[in-house]
Amino acid sequence: MPFLALMVRLANPEATQGLVQMLASGFLLPGETHQDVEISVVAAPLPIELNVAFPEDAILLTSGLEETKQIIDLMKAGETSGMFAAQEPALDPATPRFTTIMLDESLLTEVAMPLSGLVPAPIPPEVEVIVDQVTSAVRQVRIVNDVRGEWQASAVSIYMTE
Repeated sequence: MPFLALMVRLANPEATQGLVQMLASGFLLPGETHQDVEISVVAAPLPIELNVAFPEDAILLTSGLEETKQIIDLMKAGETSGMFAAQEPALDPATPRFTTIMLDESLLTEVAMPLSGLVPAPIPPEVEVIVDQVTSAVRQVRIVNDVRGEWQASAVSIYMTE
């Protein structure tokens, strides 16, 4: 199953952490501590595991405990994961980015479609045909908001399969 992660840098991490813990007190269970960062488990009826952590000045929501620990290790070491550089085509990790959303076709085929079985109304067959056609043609969709020169730029890129 693909790994999902959402990380948001916070202007006031202590207040945000307190607010999240207060609002989600019935859903956040204590997990484990890694490098002095508490990793909580989201106790919700979901088919995937969700973890919440507050490393440094960010909130981190992930779908895997080991991957959460790896992200915390990288943040503490001041290193990057190499994920942007490993993309095809590569994203320059030195470019300041405000938002980066990368949606691979596997998100639909391996996550969204299996999760659709949890809803009471099944996906109509004609929609499944469309999803199959899209996932066979589109490899990745990127939504990026970054800095180019002295300008903030937003772009949506669609990368097709070969």
